[in-house]
Amino acid sequence: MRNRVTIVTLALTSIIAGCGDSDSTTPSNGDASVSAGRSTIVDLWTPAAIGDTGILKVRLDDGADVNALDSDASMTPLAFAANFGQVTAVKMLLEAGAAPDARNGNGSTAVLGAAFFGRPECLKLLLDAGADPELADENGTTTFTALSVPWDFTKAIADLFGMPLERQPLEIGRKRCWERLGPMVNIWTAAATGEITALKARMAEGVDVDARNPMAAATPLAIAANFGRLEVVEILIDAGANPNALDANGGTPVLGAAFFGR
Repeated sequence: MRNRVTIVTLALTSIIAGCGDSDSTTPSNGDASVSAGRSTIVDLWTPAAIGDTGILKVRLDDGADVNALDSDASMTPLAFAANFGQVTAVKMLLEAGAAPDARNGNGSTAVLGAAFFGRPECLKLLLDAGADPELADENGTTTFTALSVPWDFTKAIADLFGMPLERQPLEIGRKRCWERLGPMVNIWTAAATGEITALKARMAEGVDVDARNPMAAATPLAIAANFGRLEVVEILIDAGANPNALDANGGTPVLGAAFFGR
């Protein structure tokens, strides 16, 4: 990953004028070099990350694999473009046949990265192309839960990518992402994240308050208890949720609350 990050960082810091639309304040033009020793590999990742759509188009027209994983970061060009907020590059890659739900090496997707880094325009393009926000990475993070990752951790990941990132623009971007994602949140995600509006919306639609999620057969009440979402717990109990419902492992909401110290 270090080689790719170094290339992207150098390209970003050497930019004089921008080209193409960007979902961030990051400059978006530069030299899309191919790292040393990789001359046989057609590099789509660097131009995708820095928004150099001219080079990106040339390489796509030459038949470069639009879904290829970078050998350093194990990420697709689409994920690089979404992470860095390169709106035009995301659109170009999708039009060239990039799979909206293509997995990176850690199981994450481009739409998850767009949410994580607060790129609402990229997120919209990906959702409109059919990206599934419910897909989770190897740590269980989805597009929805990525929006609540703390600033310190987010900044550490951005630094790893050599990505300029400030807290206020991130929070504004994530808020705009949530405005798009909110109506799509299922009852279990709402319980986990404490999104009361989404929770009440799902309940108003008639979703069973004791519905079990596909992953662990856990009810919304159990999930809320595990995550310490007190208001969600109160709402669900008032709505008649079963406090003794068992999950796939025989656990109950109160057991989860005790285990996680809630």
